[in-house]
Amino acid sequence: MSDQPETSTPSTPSIAQRLKSREPWLLIGEGNCTEADPLTILDTDNHVALEHFIAQLLMEEEGLEFRFFEQSFIPYDERFIDKLTFDVKPEGASEWQEQRHFHFDITDGFNALHARLNRDASA
Repeated sequence: MSDQPETSTPSTPSIAQRLKSREPWLLIGEGNCTEADPLTILDTDNHVALEHFIAQLLMEEEGLEFRFFEQSFIPYDERFIDKLTFDVKPEGASEWQEQRHFHFDITDGFNALHARLNRDASA
């Protein structure tokens, strides 16, 4: 038996965990902004603005300049995913060098909007 303490590699916090520790007011669930693990947006009124805010925070964290390129809506089974794409470059670079994609699960906001539209249509 060894007298050495057990060591384990600490797991890397998810994007959601990092954002919540930095900005605890954010209405988000879990996720990493990837296609396989979209970040869940819990805000049902301003989810698009929140998505852009989060993408901006993450790119600024990396020291990137960015410009919005496009937004795509992807229905996936019973979920609704928003994909934001930005052109990016290191600060001070003269040319855009790549694109960054951020995936958000906006099911709560999409369902709330759909319910409001149905309620307004039947009024």
